[in-house]
Amino acid sequence: MKFTSHIYMPLLRKGSNKPDYQNIKKNVLDKESKFYYPSLVKKYYDINNNFILEELQHLYYGYVFNKKYNPYNHPDVELALDKILKKPTHNKNDIERIIEFSIVIMKYNPFDYNALSSLMYAYRENDDKQNHKLVQRQLANIWVTIINSGDGTKPESAFHVLYVSHEYLLLDLFDLKYGGKQQLIGDCDYLTTIDKVSDIKGVYFNIKAALNHSK
Repeated sequence: MKFTSHIYMPLLRKGSNKPDYQNIKKNVLDKESKFYYPSLVKKYYDINNNFILEELQHLYYGYVFNKKYNPYNHPDVELALDKILKKPTHNKNDIERIIEFSIVIMKYNPFDYNALSSLMYAYRENDDKQNHKLVQRQLANIWVTIINSGDGTKPESAFHVLYVSHEYLLLDLFDLKYGGKQQLIGDCDYLTTIDKVSDIKGVYFNIKAALNHSK
């Protein structure tokens, strides 16, 4: 089962607001700051949330400084969720398990695309319009943040991502087909692309956060 986020394209625009990790760290750990991380997380799960870009940057990139951040961790619950999603049809019990497993995944990775997309699907199946809208906003906020971090045309203006999986999902968002070649250039992943409409040959993604975590 494939989920897509193309519906968010009207909300997105390219930018050059490169994250300042040291400044973000200082702010998200400061209880007196408007960017104090627990406050941002609370807002992330609020159906009426309205973020400004600076808040979104602190929310997404600030997760690097959370002890739960691990870009290489893939617990068994992810496999359990994928197994259910691969079923040709889903009964009521399947839908409830999709919601349950997805929520568990988001406890250690609140930006997990597969979990968020699965929740959106399950809430739609349950006709839960309120939670469907919340997850829709959460997904849109993630893409807005990443796309405003650069333009992906060169290492100096690469899109900043916390998870390698977000690289391929961003390609999908832009209707770019992965060209099959990946190269690590400094702090960046370079993915070749195939696009019959434009002359884009590849996209740069800054994965400094993930690389630093592995050291």
